[in-house]
Amino acid sequence: MLAFIDTNVWVYFFEGSDSERQLQAQNLIASRQSANTVISTQVLVEFGSAMRKYRVVPEQIEAAMRELCAYSVRQHEPAMILRAHALCVQHQLSWFDALIVQSALDARCALLYSQDMQAGQQFTGTHGVLTVVNPFA
Repeated sequence: MLAFIDTNVWVYFFEGSDSERQLQAQNLIASRQSANTVISTQVLVEFGSAMRKYRVVPEQIEAAMRELCAYSVRQHEPAMILRAHALCVQHQLSWFDALIVQSALDARCALLYSQDMQAGQQFTGTHGVLTVVNPFA
């Protein structure tokens, strides 16, 4: 089953200031096969920005981002951005959450692991239903 993993999970995975959440993120990612895990270019950008806030050195950020690039990475295209805008309006999502949801829907993911959205919330796309799971709940 395809799953999209949001930025916050990756930040906890690599950054150790919250050891309990780091362990939960590590367990989740270890249980997933990389071929069944999706991220987007947005996740890479947000991840790099978040890690800088934790004062992680650039070489470590780059190494972590290279690890993330081993997963299926979705790029944002104009039509997808317009569909994300519709999600913003329809579900009253933040712009960045809507981009994540639309990326996951376009990738045909069934699950979206994120702490930023309501657990159990579902979104319907042309390829099926996407369910939000909070891995830290």
